[in-house]
Amino acid sequence: MVLLAVACKSSKENQQTEKVRPSDSNQESTNAEELLPITVEIGFQPSGSDPFSLNSVTISGDTLILSVQHSGGCKEHSWYMYTSGVIIKTYPPKLELYPVHKKNSDMCKALIKRDLKFNLAPLKFPGNDKLLLQIEGFPEFITYTY
Repeated sequence: MVLLAVACKSSKENQQTEKVRPSDSNQESTNAEELLPITVEIGFQPSGSDPFSLNSVTISGDTLILSVQHSGGCKEHSWYMYTSGVIIKTYPPKLELYPVHKKNSDMCKALIKRDLKFNLAPLKFPGNDKLLLQIEGFPEFITYTY
């Protein structure tokens, strides 16, 4: 195994920079065009995400796009992507990613659909041109070719 160390931030810094505003159920947030970082947190253990559905996962260039839906509509929601940074040495190498949703006590029931875009560029593994991504909540590996 190899440990990847990029884009480390404290939780407090992440809360200030990784927010996506709620949107109408048929529109994307204007902030959805901004690339959100993927945070490497050594020893990260998934817990504490509010419910959401992960409908699809795609990659365009160095951008990971998650199509999600969740309830809400009255308050700002926060989205994060974490990895422990542990790369499994296979060919191509594998890396687990964990999307986290925080509804911030939004009790509204509107169905919100949006695309979240994350920057994959810092995850490029030296000496390889591919990385297999296992995203929690998605049943198959996604190949990131760079």
